[in-house]
Amino acid sequence: MFLFDVRMSFKNFMGAYMIIVPLAILLILRIFIPSLESSAVTIAVVTEGPNAVDRKTVDMLDSFADIAAYPTIEAMEQ
Repeated sequence: MFLFDVRMSFKNFMGAYMIIVPLAILLILRIFIPSLESSAVTIAVVTEGPNAVDRKTVDMLDSFADIAAYPTIEAMEQ
């Protein structure tokens, strides 16, 4: 019964339509939506004082975006 339904859906082009159209939409969206690597993101981190970000976190964030390190929050605001 299942094979009969599959054959009939491809005979009426509905099965192919259900496979081709979502793939085409996916390909079109991938062209127009930028990936994470292509986005220009800069993250500011404080390296000293009570609000300092630990080195392990900075190293992890460095793989996703550019890091701008500042000694204090006031220096970051400037």
